Amino acid sequence: MDDYVRTGDATHRLPRISTELSKAGISMDSIDESSVVVVPSFGLSGYDGPAFPSGTRDLVLFLRKNCGECSILVAASEDSYRELAQRADLWLLPVILVVDPSAASFVAGLLSNYVYDRIVKPLLPGQKAEVESEIIVKHPNRTVSIRYRGPAESFDRVTSRVFGEHAHAEGQSGKNGGDSRGA
Repeated sequence: MDDYVRTGDATHRLPRISTELSKAGISMDSIDESSVVVVPSFGLSGYDGPAFPSGTRDLVLFLRKNCGECSILVAASEDSYRELAQRADLWLLPVILVVDPSAASFVAGLLSNYVYDRIVKPLLPGQKAEVESEIIVKHPNRTVSIRYRGPAESFDRVTSRVFGEHAHAEGQSGKNGGDSRGA
């Protein structure tokens, strides 16, 4: 399982993400009011501004349709929104920042469903596809990154890892009264 899934502390990444998004005209208030933020990459394929992997619009529509009460923010204005194609054999998903940790497991499950429906199911026999993604979950006391790069048919491993990280983070804040040291 650990061959494809990596977890780690991402608290240090939030200030950079915040700075980059503010350059793109996205305020921290709008981020904090959202359940989920779809974050662009910077420097993707040599492009100098913020850009999303090809297919992000379809993913956002899928999330909005299936997320119920979750509010989904795409961290780019309509004018600055760009999608860039990458390699044909690699499905690059945008960075997903889960601001509401109670939605983390649900969002990970939706991403797993999306990967299965849009990538795995249409594959022809013998055909392979690889997926790369990162889900960042902002907990009150720490921020966790769950990265995946591996076969599309194994992407559901991310869901179980998010469940485990969410339970660990919730247990930490309950056990030690909000200790911010993290794990």
